[in-house]
Amino acid sequence: MPPAPAQVPYNDWRRLPVAPLAAFVPTDAVSLVIPCHQVPAATLAKTFATLERQRYPRHLVEVVLVDDGSEPPLQAPPSPLTVKVVRQARRGYGTWRARNAGVAAAAHDIVLFLDADELVDAQWIPAHARWHHVASDLLTAGPRCHAATAGLDVEAVRRQDLRELMAALPTDRSWAQRHFARSDDELALADDLFRVVVGGNFGMRRAFYQRIGGCAPFNRWGAEDVELAHRAFAYGAVIVPVREASVWHQGRWAESREAKRRDRLTLEGKTAHLISHPRWRAVKPGRTYRVPQHVVAVAARGDASPRAIASLVERLLADRVHDLVVRLELPGAEGPSGERALEHLHNQFDDEPRVVMRRTDAACGAAQTALDEFPTAAFHIRLPAAATYRGELVGRLRRKLGQAVRLACVLPTHDGPAVLSITRTWALHRGFRTGAPLEAFGDVKTATPAALRVAAVPAQGASTMRRSNGRGLFGGLRKRLTAFTKRA
Repeated sequence: MPPAPAQVPYNDWRRLPVAPLAAFVPTDAVSLVIPCHQVPAATLAKTFATLERQRYPRHLVEVVLVDDGSEPPLQAPPSPLTVKVVRQARRGYGTWRARNAGVAAAAHDIVLFLDADELVDAQWIPAHARWHHVASDLLTAGPRCHAATAGLDVEAVRRQDLRELMAALPTDRSWAQRHFARSDDELALADDLFRVVVGGNFGMRRAFYQRIGGCAPFNRWGAEDVELAHRAFAYGAVIVPVREASVWHQGRWAESREAKRRDRLTLEGKTAHLISHPRWRAVKPGRTYRVPQHVVAVAARGDASPRAIASLVERLLADRVHDLVVRLELPGAEGPSGERALEHLHNQFDDEPRVVMRRTDAACGAAQTALDEFPTAAFHIRLPAAATYRGELVGRLRRKLGQAVRLACVLPTHDGPAVLSITRTWALHRGFRTGAPLEAFGDVKTATPAALRVAAVPAQGASTMRRSNGRGLFGGLRKRLTAFTKRA
């Protein structure tokens, strides 16, 4: 039976009831997934030599080697470990595909990811695994250094303390260690904590890995790890920095620096579409992305004026914060007037890429929610169609939200209260997974309509769209236009 999901505020992994490493007693088995392509036998043998020294019961460990079309086919080194070799055809860069195949073939639910040319500290497995014994939705990440290991032989790696060996070699500083320092060991209230996951030194439970979709396709090195981590973070994973789980890449970073730089530059456009954080994309108006940063769900009632709804959507599209999608949630149409209202909105927005229209009536079956449709957008906003506002709304909501997980504002309408809110996506996922209120995961704020410069459409606003008496949502605008025309 897997453990329950984590229920901690923000990313405070310190609150998880994990045993100290020295006192940890393993009970759950672990699968190590290692993608391989044309790995020299001596390199793989040294990696296995460090795996054989792990301070974890061997009957609870399996190694899944995924051979990504090596020629000749890869052979696992002789080893007392339980080893499974999975082979796949080479179809371009295949690390992402190999990881997915390895997880599918893994016998155990705790999965740790390692590259075939990495040497691991003796406590690497227990340092990761102890966290996954206490929660089902964690992402553990350890540091990786690059070391000049060409002079090491297998017997030296097998017999001597690895940390002492590495201390005597030229070594590049770990990016993860720098990120740990920058992010206060992942405790900072930041939206880019996922950046720590770079390279083959991380772990998840298999069910959570599959729940978030596994590794996404990439045809070059340099982005599959951070993109996977971004999705895990958006789905509410707690990212745990595991400083004790050190690995050393066999070879200095500078040995392929230029090739890596070219690959990353080539992938910039793709990562911009998938990672909904400003660091990975341009935030100026004019661009749309596959994964938006903001989703604004506009919930309309059956008697709402289609013109008023259309005007609200157009204002949102003109917001200074351009990185958004408007999800127009429409009830079923009743009678000819209802059908005409739907036709009016479809004619307005069917060809607008930043607007999606969804039916929410029972006749459509189980309605997909905005969170289902956009699970990795950074922020979800709920905006009643009965609302009107002054100025720019999305940026104001972001500023008022600050580092809280949710900001809500109650609008009194003639049909009862309507709630305008903005919520961080990871908190929504974590709340659904655990059943706990959002207050369990961080600060929840409230704001008055005056503070947000919002108001409810007057009770007669839906009908006055078809009148000329100057009342309703656009009454004031109509009066001003009439006066201007008379003066002209």
